Amino acid sequence: MSICFAPSEAYEGSPDSVKRRMSSLFGDVAELIIKARYCEEKGGCQEFLNPGTLQTDFFDVSMGFHRCDHLLAYLHMHNPFLTSDVRAQCLARKEPGDPHFPVPDVITTEPGRREFYEIKPDSTDGLTKAVKKAQWFEDDVCVPNGLVYSRGTVFSGAVDVVVWNGTWFGVPVKVRFATDMPRNGIVVYKLCLDRALGELLEKLLIKAVVAALIYILLAVAPVAIPAFAAVLASTAEPPLRRSVGSGGTNSKPDVAYVQLILNDWRGQNDVSPLLDVDGLVGPKTIGAITLFQQRVTRIVDGRFDPRGPGISALESFHFESLTSRAIATPSMEQHALEQEEEAPLLEILAESGQDYLASIYRTAGTLAG
Repeated sequence: MSICFAPSEAYEGSPDSVKRRMSSLFGDVAELIIKARYCEEKGGCQEFLNPGTLQTDFFDVSMGFHRCDHLLAYLHMHNPFLTSDVRAQCLARKEPGDPHFPVPDVITTEPGRREFYEIKPDSTDGLTKAVKKAQWFEDDVCVPNGLVYSRGTVFSGAVDVVVWNGTWFGVPVKVRFATDMPRNGIVVYKLCLDRALGELLEKLLIKAVVAALIYILLAVAPVAIPAFAAVLASTAEPPLRRSVGSGGTNSKPDVAYVQLILNDWRGQNDVSPLLDVDGLVGPKTIGAITLFQQRVTRIVDGRFDPRGPGISALESFHFESLTSRAIATPSMEQHALEQEEEAPLLEILAESGQDYLASIYRTAGTLAG
């Protein structure tokens, strides 16, 4: 049984800026995964990276901020008769507010194989945008300039790989990255869970996997970048509003949040049973807080306070576990983001971290009724 989502579906209720930017960044992740499969099927790629080289395979994800320049250079190298300024056409076609340029995601120029592919999320909007972009390349670039490229058919478009494997709030689950090719040259992708968790937890997991894969595949210099937990935990407002546990305020939403995230720690450390996420404080919840403090913080009072060492350590454990459970094979090479993109990446990860913690809080409150 598989439950599948386009990544953007996990961001319903999130700020538009977070949804738009994280969906866009995950598009780069998707292209890296599909690129690995594409080259594997070809028996190896000769990747075009710099103007003046003779490589046959163009990948949009490798082009950084200079996509239009490199598209022109690649096409001119393989079609020296080209005189039109494709770069200008490309720049003119870029839509305001959209970080992407209308450049095909994959182009191959070989004897008997002159084709291109467009990659988008498996959604109605994603398919519409893919078709629109492919049409632009055919009608505005290829036909007027006498370029012979067609929508690809050689690549199977079939990718199905496990990208996350772990325990999610106490429940073992795997997440797969899967693709389909509904039309020639159009590859669509989605993230699929191998078991039902309930829609709220399913979308929360998809959101977590999106962030984890963006971090491990798009971070330029992992050693120089703060730990994922620190990035995501650098929130303006803590999700825990009031104290929970022995002598705490124990509001229902706060208790439910603590119970849910404690289940993540308990599940990954083989501590049973899991707590009922009911928002009610009793001996089991206080005992679970005390056990965590005994094993982790060594500051034991049976209570979590907002921004206190206990809840901070618990949230950090949760965030660290996200990346430790994410899977990137050697063929999914890290994307060399340009320097201009590095700071925005950290900024959006921090913003998405605040949104993610708030999503856990809302989900816990809903589960508790």
